[in-house]
Amino acid sequence: MKVSWLGVDVSRVLHLAAVFCLTCVLLKAIQLYHRRRELLRALADFPGHPTHWLFGHVHEFLKEEEVLDKVEIWAQKYQYAHPLWFGSFLAFLVVTDPDYAKALLARGGEKMMPSAVEQQP
Repeated sequence: MKVSWLGVDVSRVLHLAAVFCLTCVLLKAIQLYHRRRELLRALADFPGHPTHWLFGHVHEFLKEEEVLDKVEIWAQKYQYAHPLWFGSFLAFLVVTDPDYAKALLARGGEKMMPSAVEQQP
C-alpha cells in the first residue's frame, strides 16, 4: 500500500528531496575543492609553518602560548611573508617586511580590492 498525500506518492517526494540535497552538498564540496586548489596555487611560493589538513593553523593557537607570541616567532622565521590558514578553505598572507608589502601593493591587480574598484565612477 502506497502512502499518498494529495495524490502524490510521499516516498517519491522524499526521494527527490534527498537527491536534491545530496546534489547541493556535492556542488558545494566541488566549489570548496576548487577554492582550496586556487589558494594553494597562489600561496605555493611562500614558505610557512606546516598546517593540519582540516584545521590549518587554528590548532596552533589553541595551545598554551599567546597568539601574538606565535605570530612573532613565525614572522622571525619567515622573514618576508607567510601564509596563515584558518581551516582548509580560508588563508591570509601575513606580510612582515615593509619593503615587501610596498612591492606587493604596487603590483595592484583586478582582484586586489574589489570594493574600491566598484566605487570608482
